[in-house]
Amino acid sequence: KFAQRLQPAIDDWQARFCSFFILKKQAFSGCHGSGAGVNSPIMKRIFTALLASLVFISCAPSTPQTRIAKNPQQFAALSKKDQSYVLQGQLTRGMTRDAVALAWGYPSQRFEGFKESKKMERWDYIGTRPVYVTNYYGGYGYGPYGRHGYTGFGFGPDIAYVPDRYASVWFANDRVDAWERGR
Repeated sequence: KFAQRLQPAIDDWQARFCSFFILKKQAFSGCHGSGAGVNSPIMKRIFTALLASLVFISCAPSTPQTRIAKNPQQFAALSKKDQSYVLQGQLTRGMTRDAVALAWGYPSQRFEGFKESKKMERWDYIGTRPVYVTNYYGGYGYGPYGRHGYTGFGFGPDIAYVPDRYASVWFANDRVDAWERGR
């Protein structure tokens, strides 16, 4: 059932892909003609594999090692002490913003200000956490038995995901002054 519901979306992406990119007929026979290539089993497998790989890649976590691999020059410019902390995903006082970005990633929010005649900046890392709530449900309408097939009202448990700050880093004069991280 899931594959049947997903198929129209895959067909739509195939058609958009073929119309957006000017492809040679030899590579994708029928992309700019009869449309036979778009509905061919090979094309469907290619686009299904492409879609699945994009979903898989988008769920990959960002680790210090992947951030270092993307920015080797930034990592090489750090002191040996900071490099060892970054490799472990840890922070220490005196680190630069680049070191923090490699160790923990870039923040969700940034705040600037002054404290005791020092320029301060706070980086906040935001995630979500589940909150258990009681939700109202029910009504009169369409149901499994046709129009007006059920009625019912009540309260029931539900889970809502709310934004939650899980870590913060404070910089004073462009260096780490303090940090906190939830457990």
